[in-house]
Amino acid sequence: SYEDLAKKLTQVTTDCRYALVDYDVTMKDGRSNSKMIFISWSPDTARIKSKMLYASSKQAIKRALTGIGIFLTATDASELSSEYIDNNISMFL
Repeated sequence: SYEDLAKKLTQVTTDCRYALVDYDVTMKDGRSNSKMIFISWSPDTARIKSKMLYASSKQAIKRALTGIGIFLTATDASELSSEYIDNNISMFL
């Protein structure tokens, strides 16, 4: 589940990670759907070298992921919450 993924990401505190998740959403018309979301996890506590490496490769990865329209960056656990994700992807629905 997304909650399991978010929990695992928040356990990584000294490094960055990318995640691609099939996220369940409710469309504006009330229909249930799922959207592929690319998440860049770069916690404030990550090592500078890791942040630089992930930042420099992020654009290349985004270009390779054709068909993915939602890209989010999270720097702390609150930005991985379902409520935060829902609020930030609503413009894409």
